[in-house]
Amino acid sequence: MQERHTVRKYKDELISEDIKDKINAKIIELCHDHDVLVGLETDGATALRGVMTKFMSSNVKNMLVFKGDRYQVGYVAAELMLFIQELGLNSWFVGGSINRKKIGEDVVALLVFGHGQTNGKGHQTKTISQVSDYQPNRYPEWYLAGLNACLLAPTAFNKQHFYVDYNNGNPQIYMKTGPYAELEAGILSYFFEKASGYKLTYGEA
Repeated sequence: MQERHTVRKYKDELISEDIKDKINAKIIELCHDHDVLVGLETDGATALRGVMTKFMSSNVKNMLVFKGDRYQVGYVAAELMLFIQELGLNSWFVGGSINRKKIGEDVVALLVFGHGQTNGKGHQTKTISQVSDYQPNRYPEWYLAGLNACLLAPTAFNKQHFYVDYNNGNPQIYMKTGPYAELEAGILSYFFEKASGYKLTYGEA
């Protein structure tokens, strides 16, 4: 989680068949467990809107295309972006700026990946107190670990519009209303659960 950063510019370098096989196997596993469809594209240059392709990214070829429930898409995408990071690649989660006329109107999100020109850099984060009710010496360490993980997760424009409530040991996340709220809730839930070992419930504010 600490090593993963958004990367939009990639080297013109092929992904090995071995790595593709590992990603495909992971996709099959996750699609079996969640209400999500994930497709692997290796010629995804037209999947983004023009401005993103021309000015903000380069060598965008490999991507995962997600369809299904938005919360589940976020949750599954979070696991895949960390899995891809473990394989030595970089990634970029795209919830907007999708050219749906080219790739499909029912596409919910994309996960671009490849060999990054750089490894990216960390984004500015809010403090624990800004995104939760955490208080030192009152709440357990697993709760703090989950919150720290949430601050590492990607959110739209790095706004981190979420709040987590301990809720008597049954933590719940609330999102600011917006087009990416459900996607972000899924991503944040996975990061929290991966770090803490405890489930994070999504409560729509």
